[in-house]
Amino acid sequence: MQHYIKGIPVSKEVYDEYQLKQKKKKRTILLVVSIFIIGTIGLFIASFIGGKYLIKKSDAYHIAEEVIQKNKEIKEITGDIEDIDFSSGSIHTSNGDGEASLYLDVEGEKKDVTVYLYLSKENGEWVTHDIEIEE
Repeated sequence: MQHYIKGIPVSKEVYDEYQLKQKKKKRTILLVVSIFIIGTIGLFIASFIGGKYLIKKSDAYHIAEEVIQKNKEIKEITGDIEDIDFSSGSIHTSNGDGEASLYLDVEGEKKDVTVYLYLSKENGEWVTHDIEIEE
């Protein structure tokens, strides 16, 4: 039986060696692609968890939690507040000033809500400018 590589007739030994090299090449490509995909997913997860961790450790987040805990309207809707957790948002600071736009999930005894807060930092102090309750 005659063997061909790209239309050129070759011996069985050359053909077998070529096939082995092709299999190794495919495995190498598959390995590299797999490592890239796993690395990308890992980086995404790490950045998400790291970003959430950094926001929850920020002064703006702690001020937002205090504002929610003291807000009578939120307490009327939710009852006693059982937990507050970061949902989404961003915090930007520069030279002692900054802005924060946060969505926090509030678990209450009676009802759960999402609270949006807009804060700004001027002269080193965070001030709440807007608070909206989404039921």
